[in-house]
Amino acid sequence: MMTSDRHLSFIGMTTIDVVQIADDLPEPNRKGWARHAYLDVGGPAANAAITASILGSPVSLHSAFGSGPLGDLVNGLIDRHAVRRFDYGDNPDVPVSSIWVSAASGDRTLLSTAAAFEGPHSVGVDLGDTAAVLLDGFYPGLARAAAETAAEQKIPVVLDCGTWRDVFFDLLPLASIAIVSEHFEFPDRTQATSEEIIARLLDEYQVRFAAISRGGDPIPWATRHDCGHLAVRQVAAVDTLGAGDVLHGAFMYFAFYLGLDDQAALHRAAEVAARSCEHFGTRAGVAAWAEEDSHA
Repeated sequence: MMTSDRHLSFIGMTTIDVVQIADDLPEPNRKGWARHAYLDVGGPAANAAITASILGSPVSLHSAFGSGPLGDLVNGLIDRHAVRRFDYGDNPDVPVSSIWVSAASGDRTLLSTAAAFEGPHSVGVDLGDTAAVLLDGFYPGLARAAAETAAEQKIPVVLDCGTWRDVFFDLLPLASIAIVSEHFEFPDRTQATSEEIIARLLDEYQVRFAAISRGGDPIPWATRHDCGHLAVRQVAAVDTLGAGDVLHGAFMYFAFYLGLDDQAALHRAAEVAARSCEHFGTRAGVAAWAEEDSHA
């Protein structure tokens, strides 16, 4: 199995996540009690980058990290995972997400300031010796600049499309791979089936590989010559927060660091994402999988 000498680049959002696991949300004007809590960085690009780093790839994260005490906290949490930071922030603030995780199901409810955070505008992006780029669609100016640079240098672009953002009109034509969530819809076709969404990604936008993550349900995928459904290992979920981000980061690692083909990379990435749901927190399950794999 070959490994790349180059690093993986992740472009997009970094947040501060305040996460608590509890049996129930309190009624209005009442107090509630959590079983556990933690504070960590989050955001699709940041979580994916840290996942790839834990698995073993050299990683760069291009984002906005804030400044002052909150920025120091964000940078320290990222640096713990050996992720190289490229800061494009022109705002001292960092988006903050408050997350309640159900102790019974592992499902999460999230309230975030991310939608009100514009991020960097006009920027140039130096990707260096990059094997592949992942874009989460946040910070449109940064995303467009990175996608255009990647296209000029013939670097594969992977899109994490959680929900539709207008920047995807510009990013999809430059993408090699699109892994979208079950909540993704094209703005002009809001009732399309999974098969129709994948067909449009392949035919209209000419991606080479498309897939739709659906939690614990099988993942439909297709290339221009083949298609299928990837079974997902069923687990007793403790915490589903960040599982989709883990899937994307692990896919980048398996596809562009280890050099597996897209279908095999998705299969292995789904294993890591399922493992992450068995642990509280976004990192513990990934680290456990990496430890077990190193001794396999």
